[in-house]
Amino acid sequence: MQKKKGDANNARQDSPVKELDEKETLMHYNAVLIEELNSKMQLVLELVKASHEETGRRFASMEEKFERRFATLELALRSFKDETDKRFSAQELGFRGLKDDMADMERRICSKINRIAERCDNHECRLGALEANQ
Repeated sequence: MQKKKGDANNARQDSPVKELDEKETLMHYNAVLIEELNSKMQLVLELVKASHEETGRRFASMEEKFERRFATLELALRSFKDETDKRFSAQELGFRGLKDDMADMERRICSKINRIAERCDNHECRLGALEANQ
């Protein structure tokens, strides 16, 4: 079979090699390589896209998981803070009450000391008068 002469641009991947001349054979070979590269690149692109989608799903899942955990922690922290604030408020009220009680006791003790001091003064005066009369 005689090879036909023709334009190298007419050579395609599905052209029978027997019908191609040297220039067309090189074009055919290059077309086959390009087609093979295109199919491999398509596969790579599909794998990259699938990997990207899986990574996106995993990231979204982790983000959701962390948001739930942080929300739980924030709720627990807020609850702990509220409970602590209540306890401190109760202690402050208790300390104010103790302070008031201590101030009242101090006033009463001072009052009693003053009365005792007055009585002592009165007794000293009376003793002095008794000693002077003897």
